[in-house]
Amino acid sequence: MTAGRSRSPEFFAIPLRFPKGFLKCRLQPIHGNGEKWEELEFQLVRSQFSGEIAHVNVTKNLSLIAATLGAGLTYSQAQEVEARPFLFQARSVGNYRQISTGTFFEGGTFSIGARDGLVVYEAGCIAPVYFPPLPICPIGATGFVTAGDIDGDGLEDNGSYLSVLSIARAAILRPFQQERVALVAAPPSLLPRPLGGFVNDSRSVFYNIMTTAISQYDISIYTYDRTYMPADRKTFDGEIVPGSYRFSFPSIASTSIPVALSINLFPQLDGFRKINSQNQGLRFTNVRFDGDFAVLNPNVINTITWEGNTISFIAPQADRAYFSIKALVDPNDPLSDPSPGPPIFPNFTGPTVTRVLLSNPLVQSYTLAPNFLIPGETGIVDLEFEILRPTTAVIEDRSIRRFRMPVMVLDPFIMPPPPINGATVNIASADTDGDGVNNFAEWAFRSDRTNAASMPVAPSLIFVNQAPATSEIIGTEEDSNCWEYKQVKVSNPEPKLEYTIERSADMVTWTKITATDPNWKLTDTNSMIKVSSRDPELKGGGFFRSTVKAK
Repeated sequence: MTAGRSRSPEFFAIPLRFPKGFLKCRLQPIHGNGEKWEELEFQLVRSQFSGEIAHVNVTKNLSLIAATLGAGLTYSQAQEVEARPFLFQARSVGNYRQISTGTFFEGGTFSIGARDGLVVYEAGCIAPVYFPPLPICPIGATGFVTAGDIDGDGLEDNGSYLSVLSIARAAILRPFQQERVALVAAPPSLLPRPLGGFVNDSRSVFYNIMTTAISQYDISIYTYDRTYMPADRKTFDGEIVPGSYRFSFPSIASTSIPVALSINLFPQLDGFRKINSQNQGLRFTNVRFDGDFAVLNPNVINTITWEGNTISFIAPQADRAYFSIKALVDPNDPLSDPSPGPPIFPNFTGPTVTRVLLSNPLVQSYTLAPNFLIPGETGIVDLEFEILRPTTAVIEDRSIRRFRMPVMVLDPFIMPPPPINGATVNIASADTDGDGVNNFAEWAFRSDRTNAASMPVAPSLIFVNQAPATSEIIGTEEDSNCWEYKQVKVSNPEPKLEYTIERSADMVTWTKITATDPNWKLTDTNSMIKVSSRDPELKGGGFFRSTVKAK
C-alpha cells in the first residue's frame, strides 16, 4: 500500500502499519492549515469464537476507502457475521506431525466460549470521537461503548463510538461475573473439576445515541483456554474425552440460582499410534523419506495419501477437511514451525487463499499437478479437519485436528552436480550436456547427464560358460552355459521405473520377454534385469533392446 492523492484535491492518505491485523490511515490536509489529523481504523481479523467480533461489508468499505483516500489496498478479507444472539462453543485443537520415525504430538488447546447478546457494526466504523454519516460510514455513529473490547485488539474500547447495524442484549447470562463461571461436571477424565479461571470479555454499549431513545445493551462473553505442550500428549488424551460437560454461569434471572449449560464433546481424530498392537489414528501412507522429509518428485503427478479418517470420527455432512502445503520457518529443519506467510500450495493469489477445501472429509488422498513444485524446495503438508458437532442449535463442538508432514522436492534428474545454466536444463526432457540423449535416459541407463562423453552403453548378448553358483537372488542359481542379455537398473528410483527387455526378428515388431517365454528365462532384481537362454544353442536370429519408463 502506497500513499497517494485522493480524488478530492483537499487531502492525501498516509497509510500506517499496526500489529494484530490492523490497517490504519491518517487523513492529513494538504495545505497545512493547522488542522488535526483524523484517524480511521478498519479491522481485518476476528476472534477464534464465531460471532465474538462481527464485521460486515468489509470488501465494500475497503473499496470505498480506497476510492475516497486514494490508497491502493493490497489486502482485504471478507468477514462472516455470526447472527445467533446466543452461542456456546467448545473447541479442542490437536496438532500432529509425521516424520520418518513416526507421528508425534505438537501440542494443542482446549477452549470454551459462551456469548449471550451480539453487536454487529459497520467494518472500520469505530473511532474515539463522535462521527456523523460519512461515505465510508453511511449511518454515522449510533453506539457508544462504556465497557469491553469491541474490536478484539486486546485493548478496552471504553469511550469509543461505532456504527451499530444490529444489536441484541444478554437475556440469560449475567455479564462481568467471571468468578461465578465453572465446569462442574464432566465424564471420567483427568480434567480437574470444578474448573474455574474463565476470562470475562463482556461488553456494554449504549445504542440509538442519535435519538432520544438511548438504551443500554450488555453483552455477556466468557472464555477459557487450556494449553498443552508437545510433552503433554498423555494429559491431552486423558483430559479431552467424549461425553457431556456441564457448566455453571451467573444468571440474569436470579442472583442465587446459576444457569446450567451442557455441551457434548465427540470422539476426535488422533495422531497415529499403536495401542495394544492395534493401529489407530491418522497417518500419511506410501511415503518415502529422505531424512525426516517425505520426498516429492516435481516431474510426476504426486498423490499424497493418508488413512484413519473414518466414519467413526467424521460426520461427512457437517465436518470439513482442508489441504495445503506451507513453507517452513526454517526450510532446512523438518521440525520447524509452518510459516505464517503465503502457502506454497495453493500458489495462486487471492486475499483468502490459504488452503483447498476437499470434496469430502472422508477422502484419503490429494493429487498435485506435475511441474508445480520447485526442485530443492521444502515445506510441510497441512491436512486440517474442522469438526462441527451440535448439541443444540446454539451449543456446539467446533474442534480442529491438524496433521502435518514435512516434504522435500527432489528431482531425480538433478543428481549431485548443481544446476547448469538455469533450471530448464535440469528437467527430464532436456539434454543438459548436448550429447543427443535426454536427462531421463541418461539417468535411467546410468550415464552422466553433465558429461557429453558419458552416454548410455547398450548391453550386448554374451555367452556365459561357467559352473553354477549361488546367486544373490534368494533361492536361485546363476545360469551357466547360456546366452545372456543384461541391463543395469537404477536402484530404488523415484519415480518408480519399469525396465523391460524386448526381442525382434526384424527391428520393426518388438515383443516383450516375460517369465513365460519358452526360449528365455527372465530375472528381474532391484539393480538388474536380464534374460538367459534356456538352451545353449540359440534358435533363430534376432535383436534385443532395453526399454524403461516411469510408472
